[in-house]
Amino acid sequence: MGAAVLLAAFSLLLYRPLHGKIQQLRAEKNQVVAAEREAVSKQEKLGDLKKQLEAVKSEVGNFENRIPSQGQLGQLLHDKR
Repeated sequence: MGAAVLLAAFSLLLYRPLHGKIQQLRAEKNQVVAAEREAVSKQEKLGDLKKQLEAVKSEVGNFENRIPSQGQLGQLLHDKR
């Protein structure tokens, strides 16, 4: 009988509260891990976007260099007639 009371007391006073705390900490850990994975994914995408941005800037820069200045544009249109 004494062992049963001791086992019940252990279960109610120690095991269940600690088990609940362990489950809570595991859930928090899983949330942190998920947030970290999302951050790493966004960081990788950011690197790709930076490369694309540089390529577009280069392309646009080259295009802007080929556009005649305002005065030359009028002459170019006039010469085409």
